[in-house]
Amino acid sequence: MRNQVFNVNKILKNALLFFWSMGVWCPLAVVASMQYEIPDSTVLHYKDFHGVPVVSVAINGNDYSFLFDTGAQITCVSDKVVSEGKLTTRGTNNYIIGMDGNISYTTVPSIVLGNMTVDSLEAIVLPGNNPSLRVLGIDGIIGANMLADIVVTFDSKSKTITLLRHALDEKMDWVPMKLWDGLPLLALKLRGAEELYDVPGVFDSGSSMGAFGLPSVQGFEEWTTAGLIEGVEEGRGTTTLMLGGRVGMDKLYRGQLKECHIGDGVFPGIPVYTGGRDYLLLCFKITDLGRLTLDYPNRRFSFTAYPNAAVWEGDRRPVTTAVVNGELKITAVWGGELLGKIAPGDTVVAFDDKPTGRVPAGVPNIDVFINMIHAQSVSVRDATGKVHALPASLFLVK
Repeated sequence: MRNQVFNVNKILKNALLFFWSMGVWCPLAVVASMQYEIPDSTVLHYKDFHGVPVVSVAINGNDYSFLFDTGAQITCVSDKVVSEGKLTTRGTNNYIIGMDGNISYTTVPSIVLGNMTVDSLEAIVLPGNNPSLRVLGIDGIIGANMLADIVVTFDSKSKTITLLRHALDEKMDWVPMKLWDGLPLLALKLRGAEELYDVPGVFDSGSSMGAFGLPSVQGFEEWTTAGLIEGVEEGRGTTTLMLGGRVGMDKLYRGQLKECHIGDGVFPGIPVYTGGRDYLLLCFKITDLGRLTLDYPNRRFSFTAYPNAAVWEGDRRPVTTAVVNGELKITAVWGGELLGKIAPGDTVVAFDDKPTGRVPAGVPNIDVFINMIHAQSVSVRDATGKVHALPASLFLVK
């Protein structure tokens, strides 16, 4: 049972010739060397946008907002950055899942993060209308190719990310850390019905899921049988927003881990959903529970739990929505009551018989919107064009 349940790599036989983070697939050969200028440390203050850290950077004298993403193997910049910085690009045969055409690369001459400057940084060029860039309002993504020689500390109490190019002086309880294609693979212990199991997990600060992600339906079912996951609910639809758009599964699950041990912390009830690739995916919200340090050069990490840290409540919305080309689309449906009435891909066309018209980007999830306008009914158009009027209460958290 141990090998069958916990070797997630055997559940998903994905080739490791490419990397995955926020939906990006790319050959490993693009990771290029870079140079750092003195000083060799800095403290970045981040803003929490949609559950992920966004920091300020400067390129060629222009200021930009970048996602700080430990789950992205390579840095990305928008075509706006390329245009304003007059950067040269080169095409390839590589691609991003869900996006048309092949991707291009550029070399950023220098990028300034606080007091630290990184020179000659390889980056993927993304269109400005990319879903993730647009939703987060960012101009790029800091990836692992910038972090290979750095010690990174996340402190959610001060909302800072500290970058160091030298060994830490303070004594810390270190745990070995592996790198999976440059991504930090942390050692956890999860409690099952009868014992604690050793489980690796990729820490992805760019994951806004608000939950850990288990990369297969089969794995989720096996972990549930073994007693690691409780309070399971089934759904249909998409899991999370990636660079190429939303990525879905035929079946979705969500629940809570019975008990998770990380560093010196023990936490019951961490939310877990189907989602991710190859390994258990650790979302950025884990930094709400403790101070996390990733020592990339020495392949080790430290996690110090905050006193009285409490696990956040998982997502219990019965329906999730997203604006796609001016329409409010159903992206996921949870629970038996609604699964027989609406489906992922259906379109919300009216509230209280008033047509939605063209829906602007940034409209909140349907449950929040219903409460904002005090709607009593929701009209949904299915794939055949038939419109169904449903009580608005079905879309609200019970």
